[in-house]
Amino acid sequence: MKFELVEPPEPEEPRDVPAEPAEMVYGGAAEDASGEDPVAALTAATERLSADVAAEAERIDASLAELDAALAGVRPAWAAAAGPLAPPPAGFRADRFGAGRPPPARNGNGEPAL
Repeated sequence: MKFELVEPPEPEEPRDVPAEPAEMVYGGAAEDASGEDPVAALTAATERLSADVAAEAERIDASLAELDAALAGVRPAWAAAAGPLAPPPAGFRADRFGAGRPPPARNGNGEPAL
């Protein structure tokens, strides 16, 4: 295999970069270039967003209610077809899965104690 040594190119000087960063204006200008008060614009945007979220929540609630109604008629059919629930196997030990087991010890910070 042949490898060719490649020299990295020389970095170019950045162009059109201001010598000093632009000053940040904190509270000196109460209006932006469009003449609108930024606080009022933010308040209006927040109200619009809240109204949109509320409308979307109502739409989702209606869809979920419709889905629940559709499933209500189906549940008894498949539950009856499945028959009675089978008992757990004879060797099943529920205590291995947390039933009757004390919670792990914790230190003062809520972390597991070592």
